[in-house]
Amino acid sequence: MNKFIGIEEKFIVLNTKRFEEMNKEYRAAFDTKADHPAVTRLIEALERFALSYQETTGKQLTQKYIAFNQDEPYANALWEVIREFEVLKKRNENIRIIVGLEGGIVQGASSTTDVELTVFDYDTDGAEGDDLFVNTDGSTCLVTQPGSVTEPEWVEANLKKLLEEEKN
Repeated sequence: MNKFIGIEEKFIVLNTKRFEEMNKEYRAAFDTKADHPAVTRLIEALERFALSYQETTGKQLTQKYIAFNQDEPYANALWEVIREFEVLKKRNENIRIIVGLEGGIVQGASSTTDVELTVFDYDTDGAEGDDLFVNTDGSTCLVTQPGSVTEPEWVEANLKKLLEEEKN
């Protein structure tokens, strides 16, 4: 991206309050009802950009953003929250879980992110009373919560190996 006033950033944020401040001062200084010419030209340029973007890409500029002043004392805390959610968002795009079975019984699971594992076992032969659970569709099952471990590297490496072996 080209540098804008010597600073390379992903976004350029314009506080529209500054437009009104500039227009107010201009109107008072020149005894007019017109907007400051620089504000008018900037708005016209932004409108032309939006139209050109739509014509070129076939998409409209409809995204909405939240901006905050980085000079505020709370800015670092906000950045940390945003970074944490970006990591979660990335992880949640492809949550992967490997479930471990032994003797037909789930022993546990490993996943790429934190998950709570609950197993509904519909093989209820020999089970009775308090051990049984009737779920929302009326099916009877045994419920266990064997636990899980967050091991994204292990899960990804094993799924990759599995896919490679399936190709061969």
